[in-house]
Amino acid sequence: MKTKFINSVCFARRGYSSPLRTNNYLYSFMEQIKLNNKYGVPGTYLLQYDTLIDPIYRDILAKNCKVGDEIGFWFEVVKDLGEDAGVKWDGREGLTWDHYVKPGFLMSYNKADKFKIIDTAMAKFYEFYGKYPSTVGSWLIDSESMEYMSEKYKTDAFIICREQWGMDGYTLFGAPYYGAYYPSKNNMMSPAINKENQINTPVFKMYVNDPIYCYYEYAKEKYNGINWGLFTQEPGWIYGQTKSWNEWQFDNLFDGEKTGFQYLQLGQENGFDWLDRVEPAIIMQHELLKERKERYGFEYATVGEMGRIFKKQYSETPEKAVGALTDWNNNNNKSVWYNNKNYRINVFSDKERVWIRDYRLFDDNYRDVYLDNPCQTASATYDTLPLMDGIRFNGGDKRAGIYMGNGEILSHGKNGEFYEIKVVANGKELLIKLLDKKVLIESDSDFTIDFTTYENNTATITPNVNEIVYNFNGYTYSLIIEKGAFQNGKINSENSQIVIFGKM
Repeated sequence: MKTKFINSVCFARRGYSSPLRTNNYLYSFMEQIKLNNKYGVPGTYLLQYDTLIDPIYRDILAKNCKVGDEIGFWFEVVKDLGEDAGVKWDGREGLTWDHYVKPGFLMSYNKADKFKIIDTAMAKFYEFYGKYPSTVGSWLIDSESMEYMSEKYKTDAFIICREQWGMDGYTLFGAPYYGAYYPSKNNMMSPAINKENQINTPVFKMYVNDPIYCYYEYAKEKYNGINWGLFTQEPGWIYGQTKSWNEWQFDNLFDGEKTGFQYLQLGQENGFDWLDRVEPAIIMQHELLKERKERYGFEYATVGEMGRIFKKQYSETPEKAVGALTDWNNNNNKSVWYNNKNYRINVFSDKERVWIRDYRLFDDNYRDVYLDNPCQTASATYDTLPLMDGIRFNGGDKRAGIYMGNGEILSHGKNGEFYEIKVVANGKELLIKLLDKKVLIESDSDFTIDFTTYENNTATITPNVNEIVYNFNGYTYSLIIEKGAFQNGKINSENSQIVIFGKM
């Protein structure tokens, strides 16, 4: 089974109305193609509608693409696309491309207009390339549009924004942190639980987040003690430009104990300054991966090819785990991320404590609000159901979490039918077993864990002895304590075990 991949993605916008900006966008696009060709890496080049209809961009691709490269579509709704589809485009004055969710993304349109826009874009792509795009990318794509493209145009892969909080007005929080997944027809952030609700085209994420520091990215110094902008390998930002971090990240992703489908993305959108910021970082990343290819056995592939391999190997979303037991920033932080189609969880330790920092329930009934009411604002939020939210359940400088005590993560890995994380807390060794739907925590004697949340405007949380009830965005669901009992903010074990799981 093939599970390790590198892809190189560049999506191309034509730029703003300024000729200088437009020329810079074009130059960056051309240089990325040259670098992929130099290193023999298959490129995935995603054209926004304004570059798709621009003969200059098409001519560059025709003259420079090599065998194995892929041309796909980047789906932001620009003025030309709205006009060609006969749909009102309500962008800001003087702009032909507007990064606001309304009018720039499909979830800001009603179903009929949305499908007109998709059909117009696909017809134009077919006119120039004689086929429909294998890969469709965008920072945000709603599940209704995904399902429509998957069924009608046989899209092989969707690629969307990484997990982030509020950057450019786009919040995506709660999907599988790593790997790929088959989205639910009701919510593109959530893996489908039941086959009848599954969109049969996998979703991949742009760029790759730091497994330790990215989760608290919005808070920066408050919780991380460091502010490097975006905590991702994107070459336009400090992380992606720092060799020591890239070495740590690449080794961490492909070495050691990992489970599931793993990929890493090179490349940069063409809107960043090439010479000063992007070019040196991309060259450095290419060189580091060149050194590691034989050691780790990954393959270079386009996103479309990766999607086809994923579909061939998995009929439903597989489990996925990534852990970091060393800290590039020498703070002794450790982090393990795990998800399957039913939930995701993050176990974290710092210099003092070990806790469950994030725990999400995936459920087909949790519906994308924009499916019924198109987004009419500049920003949009996509999420899943929080059982523990280390961001929104916080209280000022106090961090929410399911705290196991003073200690650290010791190890993690697959053990037969389940994935396990071994920690030490308050001098006692605990084993966290991640089952299909349940989380089992056990030790050799009874123990207690702290369920710590603070007053917030996000969710109403009502604890009972064997059930913690949540009301979040109008949905009621529970954390079931199947074994153990809740009392005074703590969950006490029963016969040296605690068993918990989410249920709507």
